[in-house]
Amino acid sequence: MTKAIPTLESFEVIENENGAALKLPNGFMICYHRKYFNLGTFVANGTGFRNTISDPFIFPVPFVDNPTIVTSTANDGDYKYCSVIGVIRNQTKISSVTCSADTSTAGIVTIQYTAFGKWK
Repeated sequence: MTKAIPTLESFEVIENENGAALKLPNGFMICYHRKYFNLGTFVANGTGFRNTISDPFIFPVPFVDNPTIVTSTANDGDYKYCSVIGVIRNQTKISSVTCSADTSTAGIVTIQYTAFGKWK
């Protein structure tokens, strides 16, 4: 069975204050957004330091199941060096992002995510 290649008109792009989403006709969706966060002092945890951000992102379009999330910190200027080590999410948002760093110093971090999942 041969499947037709979707045309550009069959894709839906949504952009709002919560980011951007690309909806494919087969029900697959990709969402993206990035934000700056002024993180307070990191708390000692084992051999490093951690900081958790509550309710950092709402998806531009809800998913029907929990999406797969890829997160990173962007290095587009002066920023606090840290890495994302944990994410809690559901169908409508990322409810928590935990970052790890080598020092407790506060700073500005740009966190970006890409979410993959189904919209229908």
